[in-house]
Amino acid sequence: MSGPIVLERTIAVHHRLRDAGIPNAVGGALALAYHVDDPRATQDIDINVWVPGDRASDVLDALPADVPWTDETLAVIARDEQVRIFWPVASQVPIPLDLFFASDELHRVAAQRCLTVPMLKTSVEILSATDLAVFKALFDRPKDWPDILALRDAHDSTLDLAEAIRWVTDLVGADDDRVRKLGDLCRHTAG
Repeated sequence: MSGPIVLERTIAVHHRLRDAGIPNAVGGALALAYHVDDPRATQDIDINVWVPGDRASDVLDALPADVPWTDETLAVIARDEQVRIFWPVASQVPIPLDLFFASDELHRVAAQRCLTVPMLKTSVEILSATDLAVFKALFDRPKDWPDILALRDAHDSTLDLAEAIRWVTDLVGADDDRVRKLGDLCRHTAG
């Protein structure tokens, strides 16, 4: 999995947002680790915040005090509905903290499908396997497709590929290459 500082900081962000009344869930490779047989390490923290970008100030104010942000951070959120903040760590490389704000119906549905899982000595909410696959397909980075394959092939997989394909199709259109890639994964199931 990932180093203790990444997990500790993930918990801190998740709980501080939750305690401020801001619903959220852990995504990315940290969520992936709970859905696959062979998790990969990560050094970043992905948090899906289930509020729109116009509540960015509330979200940023709720973060731990040592997470740096500026008016430029707010401008990026207003423009992109997401932001990457580099969270300093003494004598180490900063930890990227990625915040993704709710911007469409997918986020409302994904918020309802989160799972509660143990992390260190507490619990956090994470994205469902299906929603994680949708977000990964939308990002379409080289590392995302092996992750989706691992979601599909996990021994106790809860990935609903048909549902993921439906969401990606609704969001980007049936002719988009990401829909084709997901369809190929659906046709070539593990065996």
